[in-house]
Amino acid sequence: MAGDFWYALLLGVIQGVSEYLPVSSTGHLALAQYAFGLDPDAFGLTFDAVVHLGTLLAVLTYFYRDFLRLAAAISRPEVRRKDPGAVRLAAAIVIGTVPAAVLGWLFESRIESEFRHPALIAANLAGFGVVLWAADVVGPKRAGLDSVGPGRALILGLAQAMALVPGVSRSGIVITAGLLLGLRRDEAARFAFLLSAPVIAGAGGKKLLELSQAAAAGHGGWAYGLVGLGAAAVTGYLAIGFLMRYVRNHHLGAFAVYRVVLAALTLGFWLRSG
Repeated sequence: MAGDFWYALLLGVIQGVSEYLPVSSTGHLALAQYAFGLDPDAFGLTFDAVVHLGTLLAVLTYFYRDFLRLAAAISRPEVRRKDPGAVRLAAAIVIGTVPAAVLGWLFESRIESEFRHPALIAANLAGFGVVLWAADVVGPKRAGLDSVGPGRALILGLAQAMALVPGVSRSGIVITAGLLLGLRRDEAARFAFLLSAPVIAGAGGKKLLELSQAAAAGHGGWAYGLVGLGAAAVTGYLAIGFLMRYVRNHHLGAFAVYRVVLAALTLGFWLRSG
């Protein structure tokens, strides 16, 4: 239906903007689907994962120089000798990816079925928004990515794994942890974006298989997914650029306020509809 294509476009925009701003894309998508009463077969968890691939395209495009540098450091011995910083960063991303990959593999089904309640999403939006603000206030914000060794990488990876729960925010929780570990805002954001790529790729690839099976069964998921993917890619790229510029000279309190306000609206909507 034509209306469903507009919903797919809207959800793609929501995904693109909220994935890379510290406001929780999963929480926004779950709330939008709940509010609009969308068909779970067309706009459920599989659709979520496909539009996540749009944001993967965004981060790969925006940081393509970083990813090429990391790939060269991994695959070419002469580069590893000349660029030890790239080797250290690549190792940090690998280590940081492990917690979310393992916990997602073990608990994805339970999280998907039990942790998407609007009240829980609202609590996470508000609670982790306040934590983000507090980390921005108390964090020393002096270190760069060269300070991220295996121990800090594991802590940042464990933080990213917490974002499996809707309302936490992948970028938000990694930036929070990075600030508490002493990273500058722009470096914490950069690491959060680089760290997100492997997990998004893995989750999206798994769900793409499910979407292809749905398409073979005659569902319209492919069409909706591609619309959302394109919208998420464009808006995700713009959101990354905005945040990387914003964090150089601004505090993160505005995002904390937004999260608390959205949490209050979510609770109000849920209580009214219930």
